[in-house]
Parts: sequence; C-alpha cells; structure tokens
Amino acid sequence: MRLRVGRPLWLSHAHSPGRRQYPTLRTTIDADVVIIGGGITGAGIAEVFAEAGVSVALVEAELVGQGSTAASTALLM
Repeated sequence: MRLRVGRPLWLSHAHSPGRRQYPTLRTTIDADVVIIGGGITGAGIAEVFAEAGVSVALVEAELVGQGSTAASTALLM
C-alpha cells in the first residue's frame, strides 16, 4: 500500500473543474451569530451554537470545506 501524496481525497473525486456555483446572498438574514468561513472550524462552531438554540448563519465565499481545511486535514493519514 502506497502513502497518498498530493491532492486531498475529497477534492480529487468530488469536485471537478466545473464546480457547482451557489447564488450570491442578496437578502437580509436575521441571526444572533454570524460565522464567516465554512471550514472545519466555522462549521463546528456553527453547529455548537445551533445545538444550543442560538440562531446562527454561516457565510462562505466559495465552497464549504474547500479552502485551508481541504488543503490540510485531507492529507493526514
């Protein structure tokens, strides 16, 4: 068995160059807490707030889990 080097597993198969596009947020959202960034940290914090009954909005400029999270944690074996 070879150790995998290079592109993270979930990026190489799930997301091809024709990436899915999401609409730009063009409305007002009422939330107690706004989390900027949908990486592992932002998603985790948003989940904790939501489970505690706090109204939370998570805002991500690109695709959730595709920035630094995808570039680092996916390469750990």
